[in-house]
Amino acid sequence: MTMVEGNTNIVSVSFGDHLNHGDGESRLYNPMALARRMSHWRRDLGANTLHWRVLNTRNSGWMHRAEESSVPIVDNAIHRGWDDLDWVPYLAHQAGMRVYAYVTLFDEGWPLLPESEQDKSFLSKRFGKHESWQSTFALQHPEYHVVDQSGEKRQWGVLELAYPEVRQYFTQLFLSYLVGRQFDGLFVCLRSRSKPAEHADLYGFNAPIRQEYFARFGQDICHHGFKRQPWRDLRGAYLTKFLRELKAQLQPMGLPLAVGIPRGNILGPPMGNMTMAWWQWVEQSLVDEIVMNQSSRRCPSFGHTLWPMHKGIGYLQNYDTGAGMEPLSVQLKKGYLPQIQNTAIKLYVASQWEGEGFHVNQDLLRSPGISGLVYNSYMHDHQPESLLALAS
Repeated sequence: MTMVEGNTNIVSVSFGDHLNHGDGESRLYNPMALARRMSHWRRDLGANTLHWRVLNTRNSGWMHRAEESSVPIVDNAIHRGWDDLDWVPYLAHQAGMRVYAYVTLFDEGWPLLPESEQDKSFLSKRFGKHESWQSTFALQHPEYHVVDQSGEKRQWGVLELAYPEVRQYFTQLFLSYLVGRQFDGLFVCLRSRSKPAEHADLYGFNAPIRQEYFARFGQDICHHGFKRQPWRDLRGAYLTKFLRELKAQLQPMGLPLAVGIPRGNILGPPMGNMTMAWWQWVEQSLVDEIVMNQSSRRCPSFGHTLWPMHKGIGYLQNYDTGAGMEPLSVQLKKGYLPQIQNTAIKLYVASQWEGEGFHVNQDLLRSPGISGLVYNSYMHDHQPESLLALAS
């Protein structure tokens, strides 16, 4: 791969995808196999940083299956015989790479769908028809999931950050992966595999939001007629509040905070029109690195569309339809680069969803203010050799 001087790329590694679906060394079945793959990623992708996605099983959790009741999950690090959170930083540093613990914020899983829906409502043709995963916290606290105006319908897997208990849960969970280990930072991804809402403004009417909106504007959001944009902004303010609280915990540890976001100013599918005020995070130095261009509609490892039967409507910005979305190069030039330039914050562009092999976005590396690209390790390891040759 031809590198532009001053740029450094990131390789994003979903350990679960490699363990469950990789072949040969790409299964990452032991530290030696992982070390050999790291050398390939460094050589083929020009990566000097690794984002290591922490397995859901580290967070305990439950597997729901059609043929049996809910089954508690035991962390399979025991069965592997080696602990990736100890080995990965060691191996990355031996290879001359930085390594961040990779976690998600809106991806706590969901209960199994009713039998009548399982064949017509699923994550993808490959996954999620007759089984599902859910974190223990999400299972035990359904009241913290985002709800509709009736207060009865929930979007499973997406928790409302207006609850202090939810922000505390995530902060403590993320820190537990870092304390006593040798990670160089934390990467919080805002992607979600949760089922998309039927309408982009369907969820987000939990009691703390309802009470705060009424205190500010004298309107009850659980009735029609309220102004929606201030409501979207209020919801987004709690995401900013969470990042501020998390950053305050990471600073004494000397660890940077990186955040993965979709393009634009809202979270978008599947979570709705909630404001994502990334420019405030830059202005207030709440984050150290931003990875943009991350869409929740595509699986970064396998490239397929998630929840193909549930796209949702009403999104102000939408990767699927192009609504409210300018071309990537235009958004960078008009929005991101003016905000990022002359700051210490690094901006990376995720390239794995573009579907054009390893040449995609290479010209972006020549733009001042872009620190590098982000590639998916599983997709790289399973590309045809003809495409891999193009990257060299």
